[in-house]
Amino acid sequence: MFRTLDPLAPITSFADRHYALAQRVAANPSGTSCTLIPFDVKSSTSHKPQKQKYRTTLEQRRLTAFFICLCAADPGFVEVIPNALARKQLVSGGRWVAVSRSCEALLDPQACHFLSACNSLYHMPLDLLPAALANIRAYALNASLRYTNPWTQACFRSWTPSLLHSIEQLIPSEDAQPGQFTAYEGTVRIQRAIRNAHLHKIPIRFDFILHQPHLADFKLITPGREVLVQYKIDKSKRAQGNLKGVGITRGDVVRGAHSKRAAQAQYYFTAFKRYILGKSKSKIDSFFFLPKKILPDRFYTTTQLINSFEDEAFRPYWLCMDPAAKWVKKVYRIIQDTAEPRRPSDRPLRELASLSIKETPDVQGGRAPAPTELGWFYQQFFDAIMHRCARRMSGLLIVLARDHQLGDFAYYRYR
Repeated sequence: MFRTLDPLAPITSFADRHYALAQRVAANPSGTSCTLIPFDVKSSTSHKPQKQKYRTTLEQRRLTAFFICLCAADPGFVEVIPNALARKQLVSGGRWVAVSRSCEALLDPQACHFLSACNSLYHMPLDLLPAALANIRAYALNASLRYTNPWTQACFRSWTPSLLHSIEQLIPSEDAQPGQFTAYEGTVRIQRAIRNAHLHKIPIRFDFILHQPHLADFKLITPGREVLVQYKIDKSKRAQGNLKGVGITRGDVVRGAHSKRAAQAQYYFTAFKRYILGKSKSKIDSFFFLPKKILPDRFYTTTQLINSFEDEAFRPYWLCMDPAAKWVKKVYRIIQDTAEPRRPSDRPLRELASLSIKETPDVQGGRAPAPTELGWFYQQFFDAIMHRCARRMSGLLIVLARDHQLGDFAYYRYR
């Protein structure tokens, strides 16, 4: 959130605002070009007030000015919690710390709309959240003011919001997060080239995925169309023209029920993806911009972690990021020539083995979740239904708050 009196126009997209902010800071690195108020959003699914706890990391708590907390027990209310521990280096027994603490309340849950009475000081209807943010920004601009909750009228006199004068904390660290930094750096390069394409009257824009960020990494907007793009980087160092043994998965750690962990490969090519922009991490600037219908079925059925991209059907989509950004015009032409990036029929999908005791060891105690455990069953049920929805391109399964009186899940049907 901007503190400065001349913030960038909020009517522009988030991608444009982030890019303009980065350019402003780069042009004036002294720290006087703008001031930001960092905040974070937390959520809880517990229907029991005494279990509605929000967690954050030590680093986030050190930098964040305030937290916006939402609970599935009553999504019509939010909690804006000022962070009194910002800028303080505190010793803690673990990486995760509590944003707020809750205990057994004496009041009936309905008295606080099924929310924790211990956090009633921070409660407000969702419609009052813009007013709360405006109050925080006004306080950051004028130290003689104090932030006041617009719903409870509670005044936080001893709280001063933490401020940032750089975007260094907003981007991945090159040392601590090399993979994420490489992806960020590549995305900024793509965005810069597409913005410059307007000088050549190419009607294409770059933007982030806002409401459903898991659908893709970013989207490209052309007149009358928005196309979702998955941006993937091949980490292997390879010679020019060598397209064998290209990685098609991302190894990640997936948390399961009761904090059990299992190393699980996440395949790039699934029923969800539409366009793939694949680039090598080497200094080679060539890349593929592939509509989904061009991909062979073997990418969807193989259980191998690598595959060959030496396919004649891929040749027209093999591009080069030239300094003049002529590749943007070629990407635009591919989009225009591909009215439907998907195949009209379903793909044959790979058969992934069900979780087993050998595949899901408990890092802490060496025990895997038994199939009889409720959390394990919920995860299997959720994955199976969402997988079916993805194939039909219709429907959404929503996880309700724990112990919700309506049930455990809600199914939203749409076409």
